[in-house]
Amino acid sequence: MTGVLTRGDKMPSVRNLSIELNVNPNTVQRAYTELERSDVIVTAPGRGAFVSDTGASRLKERKRMQFLADLKTLLSGLQLSGVEKEEIMAIVEAAYAARGEEKHD
Repeated sequence: MTGVLTRGDKMPSVRNLSIELNVNPNTVQRAYTELERSDVIVTAPGRGAFVSDTGASRLKERKRMQFLADLKTLLSGLQLSGVEKEEIMAIVEAAYAARGEEKHD
């Protein structure tokens, strides 16, 4: 999502990534398997794993959809808690304004 990896980039080896993240190699392998199943990466035997042509955009869209679903759940909870729409909108506007200011710094 941040653009660190783009189409065709080589993924770190399972071993190297497990060492870097200090997690079990089986955990990394399961994650890679799931990414491949979702067409985010492709594996070339003997060469390694690479970000697929559509992988980065698919992952970004999937995260976007998850964030939107989380936001809907949060908004529902806020409404049930009595938070007014105007207060929510003010927070949203402030967040977007702050983000815009960060881009210009």
